[in-house]
Amino acid sequence: MYNGVGFLWTNIAIYVLSYLYIYDNSVRADAIFAIDISLVFCQAFGNLFGTYLLNSRGVHPKIVIGLGGFISLGGMFASSYVQRLDLFLILYGILGSFGSGMNYFVPISCSWEYFPDHKGKVAGILLAAFGFSSFFLT
Repeated sequence: MYNGVGFLWTNIAIYVLSYLYIYDNSVRADAIFAIDISLVFCQAFGNLFGTYLLNSRGVHPKIVIGLGGFISLGGMFASSYVQRLDLFLILYGILGSFGSGMNYFVPISCSWEYFPDHKGKVAGILLAAFGFSSFFLT
């Protein structure tokens, strides 16, 4: 369900936690799961909020994607400077995944307007490209 933020986390989790352990000896390996859970839930709420802005409030797709990208990238960038697990959880786990979730369904929803008779095919192609891009960039 979750895109780049979750795929990236599975690759960097052990490195981030070992880095945070240098500054706080109480950081344990099971913190991976706390961040993982926040990634899933905040991405889901971001999905709902992004589609709400797009479909119910009529906000332009470029504004929704810009806002989601700003929230997501801002949270990820700021999380690269923290040395505490709780701040990392807030910045990366909550802000990063919420903003990423806001951008998840916007391209799919917009493509359905252009191809109303092929919604399943278009969604499948976009989701395959989304997954492949995460695989390729990782």
